[in-house]
Amino acid sequence: MEIAVCVKQVPRPGSVRAAGDHLDWKEGHDADLNPFALNTVEAAVRMAKRQGGRVTVLAAGDESCDELLRAAMALGAHRAVRVQAPPLLRQDAQVLARCLAAAVQELDDIDLVITGMHSAVGGPGLVPSMMAEILGWPLVSNVSGIKEVSDCTADIQRRSAEGLELVRMETPAVISVLRDIADATMVTSQVPVARETRIRVIPTPPEAVPATNIAFFDAPPAQPAVFLASPPAAAVRELLVRLRQDRLYDAAAGTGG
Repeated sequence: MEIAVCVKQVPRPGSVRAAGDHLDWKEGHDADLNPFALNTVEAAVRMAKRQGGRVTVLAAGDESCDELLRAAMALGAHRAVRVQAPPLLRQDAQVLARCLAAAVQELDDIDLVITGMHSAVGGPGLVPSMMAEILGWPLVSNVSGIKEVSDCTADIQRRSAEGLELVRMETPAVISVLRDIADATMVTSQVPVARETRIRVIPTPPEAVPATNIAFFDAPPAQPAVFLASPPAAAVRELLVRLRQDRLYDAAAGTGG
């Protein structure tokens, strides 16, 4: 069984600045591995240990991704593949999906592709469905557990509004998982598989052209911190007054807006 886990860099808080018509890193700042991806790698490694097989971690980007791929390999992944792609802050969902799908097609031995539902920076989760469309594979989202994967099918636990569903899907397939996936994937002992130590680099696919570009970026003005020293009930009322004044709270709807 061959499992591919898609991992991604995410900017650290306060590390991004406007640079003309695009975003760029502030000097001295860097990116981290998406914490959602850490759980996904752990779940995949558990599944591979239970049933036998290998876990490959995939990323799209420049050389700055390599350290993060090594961190994922330290969690137990057996292979790492990076698709040469535009830097993180110049990617959109279409570029990312096309790059990752190209890596899966290049490997030609993947039974299951696992992605997070969305990134830690609040991405809309478009990449899994785009990848599935490009590959022509079935997709199941909101996955909370991986029960069994065979040569032809995968039994997947999916969380819906009504409760938990057990879905049997044909493989190869793409699934997007919830953050608690590692807690719901059981493991038994298995002879470990030897790991590769180098990162394989795949050239940028010709179709990986951004569909969107930032035309204008307006950073919000910095706001001074305010400490509310009132008792809790009074502090809440004062906070709501401040939010309304800043038009960050809609009293009628009871939500931010």
